[in-house]
Formats: sequence, C-alpha cells, structure tokens
Amino acid sequence: MSYYIIYRIIIGVFTLLICALESYAQIDLKRDDYVGTTRRAWWSWWGDGSNTPLPSVNNGHVLFSLVDPIASDRPFSDSALWDGYPGIGGPYLNCKIKLRAKSLNPHKYGSRGWGLWYSEPQPNVQNQAWYMMILDDPLLTGLDWWRAETADGKTEAKHHFVELDQSPHIIDDQQWHVYEIDRQTDYIEFKIDGVQVFYATQDVPPRPMAFHIWVDNVVYEHVEPDIINLNLREWTGKNEIVLDYVQILTSGQLDKSEPASGIKLLRHVPNEIYDKETANSWYNLNFDSPGGQVVVLSTARVEQYLDANSQPISGDDDIRYVIDGTDYGWDSPNSFNADAQGTISKTLLFEKTMSPGNANIDVYGEISPLLYDVTVLGSTGGGIVFNQEYNEIKSSSSPELWKEISFQTHGGEVAIYVAGAADEDPTPSPSYQHGYQYSQYNDDEDDDIRIVLDGMDYGYRTEQSLYGNRLFGEPKSILITENLTSGTHTLRIYGQGTPEIFRVLIYGEMDDVSLPVSLTNFNISPEKYSNVITWQTASEINNLGFNIYRSVSTDHAEQMVDAFSKINSEIIPGAGTSSHSHDYQFEDNHIASGGTYRYYLEDISISGEITVHDTLKITRAINPQKFKLNQNYPNPFNGNTTISFVLSEKLNLILEIYNSSGKKIRTLTKGMHEPGNYFYDWNGKNRKGQPVASGIYYVRLSLSSMQASDVAKILYIK
Repeated sequence: MSYYIIYRIIIGVFTLLICALESYAQIDLKRDDYVGTTRRAWWSWWGDGSNTPLPSVNNGHVLFSLVDPIASDRPFSDSALWDGYPGIGGPYLNCKIKLRAKSLNPHKYGSRGWGLWYSEPQPNVQNQAWYMMILDDPLLTGLDWWRAETADGKTEAKHHFVELDQSPHIIDDQQWHVYEIDRQTDYIEFKIDGVQVFYATQDVPPRPMAFHIWVDNVVYEHVEPDIINLNLREWTGKNEIVLDYVQILTSGQLDKSEPASGIKLLRHVPNEIYDKETANSWYNLNFDSPGGQVVVLSTARVEQYLDANSQPISGDDDIRYVIDGTDYGWDSPNSFNADAQGTISKTLLFEKTMSPGNANIDVYGEISPLLYDVTVLGSTGGGIVFNQEYNEIKSSSSPELWKEISFQTHGGEVAIYVAGAADEDPTPSPSYQHGYQYSQYNDDEDDDIRIVLDGMDYGYRTEQSLYGNRLFGEPKSILITENLTSGTHTLRIYGQGTPEIFRVLIYGEMDDVSLPVSLTNFNISPEKYSNVITWQTASEINNLGFNIYRSVSTDHAEQMVDAFSKINSEIIPGAGTSSHSHDYQFEDNHIASGGTYRYYLEDISISGEITVHDTLKITRAINPQKFKLNQNYPNPFNGNTTISFVLSEKLNLILEIYNSSGKKIRTLTKGMHEPGNYFYDWNGKNRKGQPVASGIYYVRLSLSSMQASDVAKILYIK
C-alpha cells in the first residue's frame, strides 16, 4: 500500500516542516469509543472518490462505506481514518492496539483492513503490521487473501504473514471480533478474540507507524523483487466495515487501582473494555467488610449499536453485579443495560448490610462495555452524609463555580466520590493540527473539572480532576479521602467547557446518620381531572411509608387554602430497608380545574422519625365550560368535607345539599359569583345546625334559572 501516501502528502509543505521540526508527545492511552456523532479532530478522515462519503460516527460505532467506486477516480476511492504524520510516518513505536470490528458484506474487488502503517513518501520502503484482505477478479490478478501481516520493505522476503481463511485460523470477518496488535521493538504479536494467531520476530518494522482502518478499490499486486502495482477496480454497490472502538496504549497500563486503607475498602479501577461477545464473568473482587452498612459505587459506560434505520448491528452492552451473594441481575435498574437505557455513562450505587469478614463482588460483562471502577466504602460507624445523582451537563462553557455542597460530619476520615466525564475541544486551532498533535492543545474550549474541599484545591488537569484533553469524553471517578474535623465543610466543584457530572457522594467514618429515604425523583403530571404525583427512591432504610400534603391557592383571597393538609387517607407503604430503586404513584382526584397546587412528600421511619422532602407546585388553567362541580373531599367523611367548583364566567348560582329522598338539607351559597375556583366546607349539619344521619347525600350546583345543574354523591359516616 506504499503509493497511498501520494494523495496524503498534499496536506502541504508547511505541515511537513512543522512535523519535521517538532516532536509530539503521545499520552499513555488513546481510546475512541465513538460516542455521539462528532468526528474527532485527532483522526484524519477520508472519503475519496466520486460517490464515497466520509465515515459516519453513529453514537457507538463508525461506519466506513465505499460506494460505487470508479476506476478513473484518482488516486483511488476509499473510506478511511488514520492518525499519522503527513508525509513522514506515524507516532507509535512501541504500542498495543485493540479494536472491535466487523465487515457488513462479502468483500468486493479492492482491499480492506486495519492496523499499523508507515505513511512513507515515495520511493521509501513499506512498513506495516495489520490485518488485511485483498480480492480481485479471477480474470485479472485473481488475488484473494485475508491475512495478519508484517513487512519491513517492499521485498517479498521481508513480508511475513499468516492466512486467516485457512486452518488453523479461520476467521469470519463478517462476524464481530476483537483484534489486537502488540508492536514492540523486537516482536509483533497478533491476537483475535484473545487467541494468538501470529507472532513475528523477523524483519520487525523499525519505524514509527500510524493507526489506519480503511476500505478501498485498490488491488495491491506484488511483483518481484520490489514492485507493488496499484490496480484500481470499478463496481457498483457498497463495501462496508464497522468499527466499535479502538484503543492504543503506548506505555504504562490501563489499571489505576489503589490499595485498601481506612474507609476505602476497595478501589478497583480497571478502566477497561470488556472483550468477549458472550456474557461471562469479568472480575471477581474481594475485600474485608467491617460489618454493617457498606456502600458500593461503580462508574461505567454502555452502548447500544443501531444503524441509520435504528436496526441493531450488534448486541447491546450490559454489566451485571453480584454483591456478597445478592444478584442484582441483567437488564435491571441495578445494572447497566444499553438496550433499555441507550448509550449512557453513569454511576450505580448499592447500599448493603454485610457481616464482618471477607466479602466479594462478581462483575459480569457482555459485548463491550467500559468499566471504569468498582469502589467500596465502609466502617462500623460510618454513613453517607451527602448523595446526589446529577447526570447533568454544564450549560455554560465559561469557567465558573458549578456546584457548591455544604455537609456536616462528626469528623474523622471522609471520602468524597465524584464521577463524571470531560471531553476535548472538538475543533482545536490551529486548523492544520492533526491527531498526533492533540495532546499539545489544552485550550479553554476543553472540558475540565476542578475540586476544592474547604481550602484544599486539587487543581485542574491533575489525577484528581476531570481533564478533557486526556479523558476525551470517557467516564471517570475521583476518590478523595481526607481527615476532617467535626462540623460543617464545603465541597466546591468548578468547571469550564461543558463537562458532565454523574454523581457526588460523601461518606464519613463516624457518620452513621443515614436518612431513611434517598429520593431521586419527585414529579407532578396534570391529567384531565386529577394531578398524578410520582416519586422514585434510590434506597430506603427502615421506611414505614409516605404521606402527601397539599395546599391550594385560588383566584379569591377569601377562599384561599393556604395551609398544607394531608390528602392520603392511609399511609402509602414504603419498602422497609432496600438498596433497590422503587417507584411510587398517587393520584389526587380532588381538584378544581384551575388554581395553583403545592405538594410535599414526607417519609416516616419504622421508629416514627419524619423526613420532609422538597415542595413542588403545579398551576392548572380554568376549564372552558361555564361551571364544573368537583367531587367532595374526603369522601366518605366524618366531621367535615370540602366541596369545590369552578366558574369560567360570572354566574348566578346556588349550591345545595339534599338527602336520598330529595329533601333539601342545606344551602351552602347562593347568588352572583365571579369566574374562578370556590371551596366550601360542609360539617354534616342541616340549616338548623343539627347533625344529619349517616347515609347518602347529594350536592347540587345549579344556575338560579335552573337551566343547568351538576350533581355529586356524598357518603356521610358518623
């Protein structure tokens, strides 16, 4: 493929001079999971030919589609990406490459593949270490092969390879596989799905190379001793390959795990993508439990793989957890499930009561999720002092104080867990920059998060920050442990750009004062004749149940109900003690068609402790009909009941109570009424102030002209 560079070097003399004079450092890890739809600037994207588009990023994968190539297109037709230096090679000497890819159709005339390539200007030698497939017309060259191959020059004797369509390695490229290339100075190793298929120590390419994935219409014909002919083929249709992710590790290791100490019982940070197509065990983790409540946190990302027509091209990513014998299952609220949640990064929280001694966590994976960490916090007298799931993207790109959290602790060791994501500037300047320079550009458009605890500033672009020019949109958690004095402390989170926060949790070794209920959602939805209140808990501790309180503000001050009153006749049962998510719903049917309704939720523990949650309000428009009588509340009643109605225009009307025999018992109001909402109480007495008997009664709202009326049934029980 040595003539390939002819087209590439037109990038310009200015770029060549810069590349030749400067050395661009590569960070340890360069990984792209292709979340979203943006083509990252660190790649050079190619869609050459009259009919071939640029590769498309589709929220979890890249589609390379070679369409209707024409032999007269020069230099050729291709769909590709690479990250090499224009005209002088690539950035990688020693590196480990891992990717997941598949072809979408049988190969057409030309070549396709992925791996490392030295982008040499002619007539320099050819260097490569890649997986490559060639196919040609039997009436022409007749070439037809699928190989893992290395080469140090054009001479055939310096090309070494293994066939991948012959025993013992028969690899169907139209199925998903994980391909690896370990390129070192003295060897190159190829693995597919974790199995070694080729190991070369002879003629190892000595030059820096670039990553490259492509599909083109070129048949590369090797003619002895050192000629490679480029034969362009023409056909109609598509030749397509899909790339899920690519990971390039140049030094160090992915794992950033930390030893256990104090309340940090486990800090497992593999930062790894699962590499098996089928569901299987991923990690078996062990830690020493002090007993009591233990907190487990895990930050990860899963993807759903859909084509342009929303059809799956792969199974979805999944992660399942089994914590000290409790199996939280696949496809559950306490798992990562891309099929239900879509492509998402977040943090899961588990609270579990454990016995003292050795405990274990089993993590299972499926397809290719990214697991950043599993973190366990605990102590015999410890507890959560702050826990908030945000899943929030910073709206303003300017540097600013984003979150300010005050919390109280009884002192001792405190752990602060912050999970989120930060990305690089998608369009850095200067405009000539390519992927090999991206690490040099830490401009103000990158996403960054800085943490300040009281007076301790952990800084931007450090290990204890979210650093967009190194994280590139991937999920990460930060764990900070400090010894704090008893009292109030402040955590400040500063941000620039548009980073995302998943969750913030603060745990203290002497703070076993957990609230009985961790509320994650509280909403009101208006229906035609009711307000539907819904709420969700992340966890519950000794929770007996809930009560809902309401106040109503109308258009008339003399009828304003400004005090909250409980509207559920019986306590709404809670889940007791549970680390699972639970959903609740209550329908308030006793509403008028207009007015402002305020609700708050309280939870009651088994021991009788009450916790009050935030107040929400909803304003309803007046019903366009002339008048509407609402059902009294409560009903049945003993003592007092409230009867309400709404008017859309000024009316002369009468509100009356009748018994089941049709006898009028009492008139509650009579005369002209302005438009609005009205509320009247009936105490179960007649017009003489005497208590009525238990039974069925009727309330009737009618125009004084008796042209129209509305009736509701009341049940009075002494």
